[in-house]
Amino acid sequence: MLARQSDWEHNFNLNLRSHWSLAKCARPALFKSRGTIIIITSNHAFSTMHGCAPYNISKRALLSLVQSLTIEWGPEIRTVGIAPGFIDTLGNQAWFDSHPDAQIARDRTIKKHPVGRIGRPDEVGELCLFLASDKAGFIAGTTIVMDGGRSAIMQDEEDL
Repeated sequence: MLARQSDWEHNFNLNLRSHWSLAKCARPALFKSRGTIIIITSNHAFSTMHGCAPYNISKRALLSLVQSLTIEWGPEIRTVGIAPGFIDTLGNQAWFDSHPDAQIARDRTIKKHPVGRIGRPDEVGELCLFLASDKAGFIAGTTIVMDGGRSAIMQDEEDL
């Protein structure tokens, strides 16, 4: 069994149903303004690790939502996705703090990123601004991974 039923419901409500509901509500205004929908998924949508289901599955479903909205609502509405990896947020700090030594956990995580650090929330925001701009007008129906190169590394032996 991958997870409890309540975990499935929570993840699909939070990660998929919420994006779909918000897109439907915003559609009239976006159609009129020829706006852009940006869907935030996760690098777990592309590859994941043990113990992440159903989170990773719900994030993978968002890739299909990006593609479907692009096909169904374009050309008036452009849809793109962003798949961040480990971003330095309060939630991730809580995860570090759940370890016996938070600094060791943070350092171990940083070492798994070829850029030598984890991402910052403002970097995700800057990518959102670019993707919503006219400069990104030909980017549609795809999801951009921003994970500091983490997805370029095969699974670590310690993760087995």
